[in-house]
Amino acid sequence: MKKLTVKKGTQCMACLECVRACSEAFYKEFDPSKACLQIIDRNGAAKPMVCVQCGKCMRTCKNGAITQNPGWKDGLNF
Repeated sequence: MKKLTVKKGTQCMACLECVRACSEAFYKEFDPSKACLQIIDRNGAAKPMVCVQCGKCMRTCKNGAITQNPGWKDGLNF
C-alpha cells in the first residue's frame, strides 16, 4: 500500500495546496472537509494527516467490509 509521508529535513508550510488538490480531484471543488488529507497542528508544527477516519469509505462499501471501530471515535477497522 502506498503511503504519503513528509520528507525528512522538510517542513509542512500549511499552504493547503495538497488539501486543495485532493478535494478538487474527488469533488471538483475546494472543500477542506472533503479532502482525505488534512493538515493538523501538532505541538506548534503543521503536520499532514493522510487518513482522517471520516468513514466515507465505510458508508460507500456495498459489501460492508469496512466497519467503524467502537474503541476509536471515528476510526475504521480493515
